[in-house]
Amino acid sequence: MENMRVGRSLVFANPRGGVGKTTVAFLSTILMATIKPPRDKKKYVYVEMDFGAESATKIWDASFKVEGENTLKDYLLDKCEIEDIAYTSSRNPVYRNIAFIPAGKITDVKLNLFAKYEMYVEKLDELMDFLWEKSEKIVIDCPGSGGLNYLRDYLLILPLGDSFIPVVEPDIPSIDSANSLIDLAMLMNLNYPLFIFNKYEKKYHWILEEAKRKLRIGETQQPFFTVRFDKKIMEYWSKLELKVNGCKAVEDVKKFVSYILELPEEFSKPTWKAKEIFKVIKHFRAVRRLQPEHLLRKKRSKRSDVSSELEILAGMKEKRFEK
Repeated sequence: MENMRVGRSLVFANPRGGVGKTTVAFLSTILMATIKPPRDKKKYVYVEMDFGAESATKIWDASFKVEGENTLKDYLLDKCEIEDIAYTSSRNPVYRNIAFIPAGKITDVKLNLFAKYEMYVEKLDELMDFLWEKSEKIVIDCPGSGGLNYLRDYLLILPLGDSFIPVVEPDIPSIDSANSLIDLAMLMNLNYPLFIFNKYEKKYHWILEEAKRKLRIGETQQPFFTVRFDKKIMEYWSKLELKVNGCKAVEDVKKFVSYILELPEEFSKPTWKAKEIFKVIKHFRAVRRLQPEHLLRKKRSKRSDVSSELEILAGMKEKRFEK
């Protein structure tokens, strides 16, 4: 633990949907705000970036009508100001220390974030500048399946964080998906303090061992936290609500939240990395061994290797990467 650090902006990520990433990220925000209330009128800020599912919005307040309200999507499209997209709620007492930024709906996958990268970098820079001094922690809930969930969008989203927390479930594809993002996170110099193994049951012990083998890196050997499968969470989900007591999964989330809050803080405002991302892409010297077969969703493209994808992103005709 002495070598671990945690930043102010925490990115909960996995390109696969259904792993429980939003549930874990949202519970983490609630529990951080409960265990360590913010100081100096600051807030714990939850930024929903899943423009497809909008699951967090439904959990946060099922009565909140996204249609007609300003969202992150509207801000990125220059239709409103930063001050117009952060909301508070009196629906639950634990929400009083939380500011929530809803994603808004983008149904056309062709409108991926990376398509207007340069414009969005500037807008997200402004957003992070605005949030930085007003936030105790910033939790970023990344896209899963549906909506924006490709490598291109993660190249824009990951630099917004200074700590990367992958969430996996008991199956190999979700582990491999998280594994590919670790390369990008390390490339962007994000802290990697731990990973979450969600929906854990004893029968999945062998898959947990596989997750430990694939997701722990270097000499630091990141700790992991299991979140037990609990039908109560499923019941809360069906009612579009989450409770913070009387649930095994909540008890488990509380353990790693307490761990995060005990870690020394080491962070710098992260969005400068987004401005340099093309330089990073051109060099693409990952700390770990790159696994191209895991970086792309082959079904969306005939290209079968990551170099072809990054050539297009970087506007290059030819590119070779060092192994």
